[in-house]
Amino acid sequence: MNRLLLVLPAILLALSACGGDPKKDFVEDASAICRQARTDVAAIPAPTSAAGFAAFGEQAVTVGAKAQQDLAALTPPKQDRAELQTRVLDPFAAFVEEGRVFTDKLKAAGSDGAKISALVNELPTADGIDLDYLRNYGLKDCADALMNLPGSRG
Repeated sequence: MNRLLLVLPAILLALSACGGDPKKDFVEDASAICRQARTDVAAIPAPTSAAGFAAFGEQAVTVGAKAQQDLAALTPPKQDRAELQTRVLDPFAAFVEEGRVFTDKLKAAGSDGAKISALVNELPTADGIDLDYLRNYGLKDCADALMNLPGSRG
């Protein structure tokens, strides 16, 4: 029994080492989510009529909302949580919500091309998300997925 007590800490230490690098694991998981979202958005058919913009927006917001929920469900490394939350996750959640509001306005505009054109100035942007921080953190796939959105800076 005493031998077991001596060996047990070594076994526990070895098992805990198998957990991997939390930042690497987070980056891999988050990058996969962002790549999938980018693929999903690219697969949404471009609108062919004024009325189609609302459907396009709704599908894009659905993809963004899923990505935002999936990213929020990940566990970032403890030392990075607050900064990731402030610089990326909270602004991304706000961007998705702005997208929902914008899509509701598109739905209300219906097929009125003039109303839809007037909404261009209200198009949500991802400017609140720190793309440089994403890249420097190792989340290039996430920065790239956001970079091509209107108003984003590269």
